[in-house]
Amino acid sequence: MINYQGRLTDSGGTPVNGSSVEATFAIYGAAAGGTAFWSESQTIAVENGLYSVQLGKINPLPDDLFNASDRWLGVKVGTDAEMTPRAQITSVAYAINSQRIAGKKIQSGRATLTISGASAGSVNLTFPAAFAAPPQVITGALDNQIGGKTMIVDQVSAITAGGCTVNFVSIDGSLATGNADFDWIAIGE
Repeated sequence: MINYQGRLTDSGGTPVNGSSVEATFAIYGAAAGGTAFWSESQTIAVENGLYSVQLGKINPLPDDLFNASDRWLGVKVGTDAEMTPRAQITSVAYAINSQRIAGKKIQSGRATLTISGASAGSVNLTFPAAFAAPPQVITGALDNQIGGKTMIVDQVSAITAGGCTVNFVSIDGSLATGNADFDWIAIGE
C-alpha cells in the first residue's frame, strides 16, 4: 500500500469539512489520457479539507506496477470528472519494485532437510510460480546442526523453471540423523 494525502475544496476554494466522500484513485502511465493500470474507490473522511488514504487497501497494487518509467495518480471525487492535473508519483512508491531486481522476479521459501544415517542428503524445491527459464538459486545455512553434525550445501542441481534440488553434505563426512530448516531465494525471469 502507499500512503497518500490530499486537500479537497469545493468549487469556490473553501475546504470541505466534516464529511465523507467517495473517491476513485487511478494510476496511469501518462500525465493525461490513457487507460489506468490500477484503480480503486474508497470512502474518505475529510476534515478541514484534508484527507489521508492508503492506496491499495481495497485493490492491492500489482508488484510490477512501478517497474517502468513514469506513473501518474488521478483522483476523482463522487460523480465529478477526474481532477487535473494528475500528480506524478515519485521515488518512494518505486520501492515496491524491490520485489523485482532489474525486472527479474524474486521468490523465496523455507524447506527442511531430513537425513537418516547418511553423510549427505538432498531436498527437492518447487517454486511457488514457475519462471520463464531456470533461475539463479541461493540457499541459506541450516538453522541448526543435524544430529550434532554440520551440514553444508554441496551444490544446487537440476535447476528448471519449476524447481531444483539442493544437495547437502556433512562437513566432516560423518553420518547424521535428524532434520533442520533452511531458507532459499530464486531470482530469474
